[in-house]
Amino acid sequence: MIDVVQQSLFDYASLDADTRVFVQEKAQAIHARLKRTAEDIIAIGQDLIAVKDCLPHGQFREWLQSEFDMSISAALKFAQVAQRFGDKSVNFTHLPASVLYALAAPSTPDTVIEMVETQQIPATIPTIREAKQEAQATNNGHGISELYSRSQGNPTLYTIPVDEGNSTVITPVEIDRVSHDDDPLEEVREKRDAHVMRVMGSSDSPEWYTPQEIVRLSIELLGEIDLDPCSNSYESPNIPARILYTKEDDGLAQSWEGKVYLNPPYGSEIPQWVEKLVKSYGHGVTEAIALLPARIDTIWFQPLYKFPMCNVRGRIQYENSPYHAPFPCVIVYLGEREADFIRVFKDRGPIMRRIG
Repeated sequence: MIDVVQQSLFDYASLDADTRVFVQEKAQAIHARLKRTAEDIIAIGQDLIAVKDCLPHGQFREWLQSEFDMSISAALKFAQVAQRFGDKSVNFTHLPASVLYALAAPSTPDTVIEMVETQQIPATIPTIREAKQEAQATNNGHGISELYSRSQGNPTLYTIPVDEGNSTVITPVEIDRVSHDDDPLEEVREKRDAHVMRVMGSSDSPEWYTPQEIVRLSIELLGEIDLDPCSNSYESPNIPARILYTKEDDGLAQSWEGKVYLNPPYGSEIPQWVEKLVKSYGHGVTEAIALLPARIDTIWFQPLYKFPMCNVRGRIQYENSPYHAPFPCVIVYLGEREADFIRVFKDRGPIMRRIG
């Protein structure tokens, strides 16, 4: 039996118990609602505002990126919709997401919202823009600045204060510079989907360099690393091993001996690397650490269950990637010093092993 717990990159352990439970519940709710309906957009915005008010100073941005790979601008759009329409969502449930974001923008006067709500004008982006321009003209060219002043006078109305350094606040003016036609859910999804395609693909960029924190822990456990059979470079190796095999050397065709660190290419050839490691352990390889995607349903992963492994908390960010991995990872240990492995890696995530 294997006890597997879904992990998050965000360090919930740093929070007090009540805050941790509350924020984790909100995270689960937002994950479940990530679909583009008016009610869900409003609910997501309300949850984001609640979490921002609950989290300690400086942690909201980290939580957004860790849980959803969501930008502050995307979160602010959700919040704007919730703050403007949270008490009358029934009148706006039929509207597309882009229209909701345009109506919720700080530059949209209440009169324009009322015109849409009472069906005096069509709920389309061009019509809303035209109505806003007419409202500005009515105010002798001062409509926008008056609207901004009104919203800035009550910063809880259309803004979420963002902790960045020494309490920088993103104002409604800055929010409105983001195109109102953009769907923040699409922003999140497109960024993530593109990254998933790159990471999971087997032809273009299957090599992902180990984060330095995991390198440090591996050296702490193994001491000197004798071999990295998947090294990125002789000149600037990411793993400081005594022997390096690069792609040109074809590490699968070489003999493996001593203490090995393995972070193989994550393409279709990964089963060969895992098989080579398992077969080499005890036959040249004396001890090893392997950083692998936690594809626990695959055939190649099954032999690893006889070894202890660290279920890495959250999604790691590889050295050569701007985003976090779209899949969970494990650190597998092959060796006799299981207690030392647990001591060194326990803070990175729960240690698992087969017990039946």
